[in-house]
Amino acid sequence: MEDYQKKAEENLMELQVKKEKAQGEYNSILKILIVTFSLFFVINMVLNYFFPEINFNNLLGLPSIAIAAILLVKWFFKNYEIKPR
Repeated sequence: MEDYQKKAEENLMELQVKKEKAQGEYNSILKILIVTFSLFFVINMVLNYFFPEINFNNLLGLPSIAIAAILLVKWFFKNYEIKPR
């Protein structure tokens, strides 16, 4: 009986480690995407400054800031629980 309980506890610990690793990888990918799309937005602002005759907003600016905002909200809710008072 103790062998089964010990094996079950080991399996549970192993699953917890795998879950934490997967969450860490997911968070890393999410952070990279947030930085990438934020960088696209900054590039858009620079391009608009140096080339005011060309409108880059539809290509880089608006879509990239929208995607970055969505990813940031997703990351926030994944990492912080909102608890009722």
